[in-house]
Amino acid sequence: MGSLVGAFLTSFLISFASIPSIIKVSRDKNLYDVPEERKRHLTATPTLGGIALFTGLLVSFLFWVGPRPFPELRCILCGVIILFFVGIKDDILHTVAYKKLIAQIAAACVVVYWGDVRLTSFYGLLGVYSLSVPVSYLVSLVGIVGIT
Repeated sequence: MGSLVGAFLTSFLISFASIPSIIKVSRDKNLYDVPEERKRHLTATPTLGGIALFTGLLVSFLFWVGPRPFPELRCILCGVIILFFVGIKDDILHTVAYKKLIAQIAAACVVVYWGDVRLTSFYGLLGVYSLSVPVSYLVSLVGIVGIT
């Protein structure tokens, strides 16, 4: 439990400390997310905030994970890195939606197929207790992409 709190605090402090610098760089380079019809914010918002979150997450993972991490971690980190670079590209150059979707599907495939991180049961939800392997892969992919 202590390592979980330590990981959270490490990630939070790194993100919190780096956000002012990232906002300054975004303002200096005129990198703003401008309000549009589909956006919720009302004023121009500096982009690149994902850098702070990614850095906090990565440093926290690398520092707090034990000497023998679970094997799935490698694939989860690979998926997160794919999403990070697509997010940075989108913040700077504005990526089209279908390309972001393709990257999200690719990242989810890395996690689900190579990392074998997937739902195998609904534990009685909707009367479903176990999922076949193909359905397990499909539900997991749709779930991860949907959440992303």
